[in-house]
Amino acid sequence: MDIQGYFTKKGLALSAKLATGALLTITRVAAGAGQTADHMAATSLPQPKQTLAVNSPARSWNTATIPVTLAAAQAAEDYTLTELGVYAQDPDEGEILYKLYRLDTPVNITAGSRMVLRFYLEETVSQDVNVTVSCSPAGLVTEEDFLPVRETLQTSLLPPESVTLAAGQLPAYVAALPRFLAKDLTITVSGPLTEPLVIQNFHGNGSLRIVADSMGAFTVRNTRVSILNCDIRVELYQLAFATDSTVETAGTVNLLADRSPLVWVMGCAFSGNGAGQAIMSANRAAVSLENLTVKSYETAVSVWNGGTALLTTVSGESNTYGICAYNGGIAYLTNTELLVGGTSNYNSSGFIVRCGSMV
Repeated sequence: MDIQGYFTKKGLALSAKLATGALLTITRVAAGAGQTADHMAATSLPQPKQTLAVNSPARSWNTATIPVTLAAAQAAEDYTLTELGVYAQDPDEGEILYKLYRLDTPVNITAGSRMVLRFYLEETVSQDVNVTVSCSPAGLVTEEDFLPVRETLQTSLLPPESVTLAAGQLPAYVAALPRFLAKDLTITVSGPLTEPLVIQNFHGNGSLRIVADSMGAFTVRNTRVSILNCDIRVELYQLAFATDSTVETAGTVNLLADRSPLVWVMGCAFSGNGAGQAIMSANRAAVSLENLTVKSYETAVSVWNGGTALLTTVSGESNTYGICAYNGGIAYLTNTELLVGGTSNYNSSGFIVRCGSMV
C-alpha cells in the first residue's frame, strides 16, 4: 500500500505563509471512504469516517514526519478507506483542509476489529518552521483500547520467510511490505542495484535481512541504501558498494542509518572514488559494522547527532578521514585500526573510543 499527498488550494496558500515564519499546526487527520475529485478545490473530505490518532512529529533536516494511527476499534461502522485528510490551522482563515493523501489500494476497515494501520506523513518545511499537533482526544487510542491489539501483535510472530530477487526488484518489493513486520524475512539478492533502496518506517517483532550469496553477487552501484525510522532489526550481509570514478559523490553517503537503533552490517565491502562518505549513523541510530573493508572515501564512517557505530574488524585504505564524529555521535573501535585507512580522524563534539580508551 502506498499513499500520495496533494495540497489543496488553501493548503498551498498556508505553505506560502509558513515560508515567512508562520507555525504549521495540524489540528486533526481524518479517514475517508470517498474519492475527492479535485484536490485543489477540496475544503473537506466527501465521506469522512473517523478521526485518527496523531503523535508528535519528528524532525530530520527539513522534513517533519507525522505518525498517524488508525484503529478499527474506534470506527463507528464498516467502510473502505480510500483517502486521508490533514487539517491545519490557518492564521487568517481558521481550520482548513491542508493536504489530501490518496491510497493506491483501498483498505476494508471492519468496525470493532483489532486492525491497526500506521501512516507516516512527511511534510517538507524550512529549517526555521516548527510543526505542532493539537488533535481532539476523541481520535486518540487509549492504552486500554490498544492493549489487546498490542498483545496480539507481539505474540503473533509469523514463521520465517525467505525470498530470492533480482537487484532491480528489491526497492519495489521492500516498499510494498507491510510497515508492521511480524516475521523474520530474508531476501537473497543478486545483480547490480542502480537506484536508491529505502527501508523506512518498519516496526514490529520481526526482522529484515538482505543477503548476497557471495561477495560481488549483489552490488550497490552509484547509489544509496537508506535505513530510516525503523525499530526492527535490519541486517545487510555480503553487499558490495561501488562508486565509479566518473560519478560526482561529494557530500553523498552510500549507507545511511537514521533513527534506526538495530542495524547490522556484516561482511560488506565499500569501494569509493575518493569523495563522499561510506557509512553514516545519524539521529540516535545504532549501527554494528563487522568484518568490513572501506576504501577510497573522503570519510569512512560518520556518526552524527547521537548516532553510534561499533566497528569490529573493519579495515580501511586510501580514505581521507577514518572517523568523523559530530554533535554527540560516538564511534567504538574493536580490533580496528584507529584511522580506518585515513590520514586522520575528525571530532567535533563527538566521541571516538578504542579498546576502552577515549581518543
